[in-house]
Parts: sequence; C-alpha cells; structure tokens
Amino acid sequence: MNYLAERRQEEKERRRAEILDAAEGVAASVGWDELTMDQVARRARLSRALLYVYFKDKVLETGVRDGSIRADLGDPRVVSNALWGMTHGVVQLASTKAKLLAHHGVDGRAVIEQTLAMATRALAANP
Repeated sequence: MNYLAERRQEEKERRRAEILDAAEGVAASVGWDELTMDQVARRARLSRALLYVYFKDKVLETGVRDGSIRADLGDPRVVSNALWGMTHGVVQLASTKAKLLAHHGVDGRAVIEQTLAMATRALAANP
C-alpha cells in the first residue's frame, strides 16, 4: 500500500472511531432509544450523510453476508431504502393521524406493529 492509500485508510479508521465515540457520548446523555443520527453527527461535527457513508454500507454488506438481508430481493441499498420509506410512512401516519385512526377503531401502535411483522415475514431469510 502506498503512502497516500495508507494515510486515507488511517483517516477513515480515525473518523470511524470518532463517530463511535460521538455515538457513545450521545447515548450516555439521552439513552439509546432517544439517540438520533443528527445528534451523533452534531457531536462528531460531521454531516449525517457522512455517517451513513461510514456505517450504512457496512451494515448492508454484513446483512447480505450473514443472511439477515435477503440478496434475492434486489440491490440491498434499494431494498433498505424501500423498507425505510415504508416504515417511516407508517410511523408518520400513526403519529399524525392518530385521532382519525382511533375514530375508525384502529390503534396507531397496532398499525406500526403489524407493519413491522409484515416486513419481518417478507424479509425473512427463509420465507
């Protein structure tokens, strides 16, 4: 490995460690359940997009390799974004339209739980 490649690798490893330190600091302050990527990005003084560069792809590769993300569903980046969009939309629906759902006898939490159960079954390694 040449000098520049070594330096880039060292910088990546240093930045990754800084992100992890920032995440641990935020979690210590607000707890894991309340931790957001925005908070970690602010604490690490980086953009949220850069955090995803360091961690999202790694999570996807690991998930495909260990079978927790089915490779036969297509490009893991597309699949993960589709899943995020679906769950984000359902959470938004349940939180912003709770009264309307309740008027129709539907509990918002039940909608979220049902969506997650359906997604889990659809994405199971052995459907």
